Amino acid sequence: MVKKVLPPLNEENQVPNIATSGEWKAEDATFLAKLAKGLKMGGEEIISATDIVSVPDVWARVLIVRNGLLDNNPSIVNEWRGTLALLALAPYYKHIYELSSNIVNIQDIKNNPYSGGTPSNQGMTHIGKIFFDVKPLDTMAQDQDWNAIGVLNFNKSA
Repeated sequence: MVKKVLPPLNEENQVPNIATSGEWKAEDATFLAKLAKGLKMGGEEIISATDIVSVPDVWARVLIVRNGLLDNNPSIVNEWRGTLALLALAPYYKHIYELSSNIVNIQDIKNNPYSGGTPSNQGMTHIGKIFFDVKPLDTMAQDQDWNAIGVLNFNKSA
């Protein structure tokens, strides 16, 4: 039996049932709208899609930040400003923190998932394939894609 990791859904929800556990699949943009409208909210009639921050998706945080910047969400904009400040001030505060970055190629991880170690279970889908298979379709700028992403390391931790 597959258990959804979501709050209870109302009677009119149009969220499709999950057939099997452990499989990620790409959804179109209407999925989040259906999910937002289908959640049972104790006494609340209306909920905004921007209020949902716990959709189980490997790209969820990236998309929340992108949407928050586009919608001018104050808390997301402040987080982004803080990140930019860390980047700008890093050379002047080397004695306090170390900031570095790495480019991660999603295609390489998909093709060579176990280059850093031995797989524990060959029969399971690896994270590189999941990242690649459900990567977002749209970008904020032309000629960008999600095949290579940057990861910031703060004091050697991602």
